[in-house]
Amino acid sequence: MQIFCCAISNLHLFNLLTRLIKYYLYPCVILPMLTMCFKMKTLSFRPLYLMLVFVLFLFASCDKNNENSEIPYVYVNFVIYPNTIDFIPEGGHVTLSGGYKGLIIYRPFSDQFMVFERACPYDPLEDHARVIVEDNGVIAVDSLCGSRFLLTDGSPIKGPAQRALKQYRSRYDGYTLQVSN
Repeated sequence: MQIFCCAISNLHLFNLLTRLIKYYLYPCVILPMLTMCFKMKTLSFRPLYLMLVFVLFLFASCDKNNENSEIPYVYVNFVIYPNTIDFIPEGGHVTLSGGYKGLIIYRPFSDQFMVFERACPYDPLEDHARVIVEDNGVIAVDSLCGSRFLLTDGSPIKGPAQRALKQYRSRYDGYTLQVSN
């Protein structure tokens, strides 16, 4: 049962349900109900109690195997000039400071830009974990867990990461590129 639970624990919906049970249902509904069951001392409620305890332990054990917590929010809002001062060739990339651990700006076409956070979604809080673009310019690799990401959309292609790289908004008017969150 634990293997099945941990296999689906990467689903966003499952994470939300787990948090709902842990932080709302358990203290507000389940705990008072269990207290009531013990006060009544009837045999009909004991199977219900055992089932609830089993389900709570199941949810609590799966939470340990999830990807680490979210990437911390850092305000991002700046403008660069990708055709002149801050030149980025078509099919090329640059890495800049900003965001939580830095930014990767990838330019697949002359009028399109993709901006990603350099923190890996699998281990964002680890000090030395940063996503680095490979020499081919299209794939980025996390230096710690080894997860590989496609820079065309940030999706994971190999490794333990299940979520895509965090992407920032970008707006290009032909001259300036504004990056924000």
